[in-house]
Amino acid sequence: GEALTFARIPSNWLVLQRGLPTLLIEESGTRLTTIQGCDDGLIQQSLKAWLDHLASFEARVTVEKWNGEKGLESSGKTILEAAGFYRNYPGMRWER
Repeated sequence: GEALTFARIPSNWLVLQRGLPTLLIEESGTRLTTIQGCDDGLIQQSLKAWLDHLASFEARVTVEKWNGEKGLESSGKTILEAAGFYRNYPGMRWER
């Protein structure tokens, strides 16, 4: 696939499973990008791991973009809902 490029700043995270990237989180969770070749089950595990970490210091997060698409209209909407996100314009919101 394409090279994975992102800024290494505190508001971005990269979730790894067995040392391989699975989920890129940018802008404190506003933009999520799944890594090519990862199935939905692996993405759900990665999302849960990130939310477990996030819950220790954040009360809520709103995903506005999923793989470049609007969160409310994206293919990841069902994955986000399964992780406890709900519709909240302009995206999908999760609360601790």
